[in-house]
Amino acid sequence: MNLALIIARKGSKRIVDKNLKKIKNKYIIQIVLEKILNSKLFNKVIVSTDSLRIQKISNKIKKVETPFLRPKILSGDKVGTRDVVLHAINFFKKKKYHITNVCCFYPTSIFFTKTKLLEAFNKIDNKNYVISCSTVNQNLNRSFKIKNGKNKFLFKGSYFKRTQDFDEVYVDAAQFYLGKVSTWKNQNKIINSSTKLVKFSRFSYVDIDNLDDLSFAKKLFKF
Repeated sequence: MNLALIIARKGSKRIVDKNLKKIKNKYIIQIVLEKILNSKLFNKVIVSTDSLRIQKISNKIKKVETPFLRPKILSGDKVGTRDVVLHAINFFKKKKYHITNVCCFYPTSIFFTKTKLLEAFNKIDNKNYVISCSTVNQNLNRSFKIKNGKNKFLFKGSYFKRTQDFDEVYVDAAQFYLGKVSTWKNQNKIINSSTKLVKFSRFSYVDIDNLDDLSFAKKLFKF
């Protein structure tokens, strides 16, 4: 059985009620759920949330389930994605469901496609996660932070290198995290040296973390 799990807690700090923002008159979590259902790749689609409002909205979508409200101990902003996934896995284990693969989505992961999900399933094995990723501007190698009024470069010795001499740099595109149940149970780090990658072009997605991201996502997203 393939399980799609959307983890949607309340209480986002950078964007208040981020998971309930709307794009083109649809709740952002609704867009994710409908895309998952339309892919027809999952036997069960559930939402793990601590919010009665998110639960109510999700339950209005046919074939979407919210079989539990996530406990408070797993709803803080410092709780890891894997911990929430393991909670769902253990819930269904007690119900005697045989789940093989779990794909975790965030409520703001609106830019994945069925093609990308199929690519992910084709890469899955018994040990490693499969995630979405994208390249970033190679000038990131010249990035610096400002601390106590001083500029501190993050990558020593890179300032005088030519852009074409930098290696490509990848980031988590945050569109999905796929793994077998055994992987979720045994592999602590989702992103590690062996994680398998499904690449997104740099301008085909937005990882929505702040209001600027949300504004750009509204311009970029197409049904």
